[in-house]
Amino acid sequence: MQQNSRFQQVGDYETMIRLTYAAPDETPEETPYTLLHDIMMELAGLFPTMKIKSGTSIELGRVLRAMGYEYKKIKSGITYKVVKG
Repeated sequence: MQQNSRFQQVGDYETMIRLTYAAPDETPEETPYTLLHDIMMELAGLFPTMKIKSGTSIELGRVLRAMGYEYKKIKSGITYKVVKG
């Protein structure tokens, strides 16, 4: 089942995030921040049904914040503290 998970159709960002990353409270404090763009590209690579379009990064960022992931703004964009689950 785990090997086939990347081929399953996943319809929402929260589900994709839960399948890919550890929960915010399980993320070690020393975890480096990752650019939102890199998170979006990783999810798109893992879930072929994910379509990147205008506004995808904004919506993905909203979901990450709503789920409780720590974030900060830097010159090159917004970053989130995520670790593979």
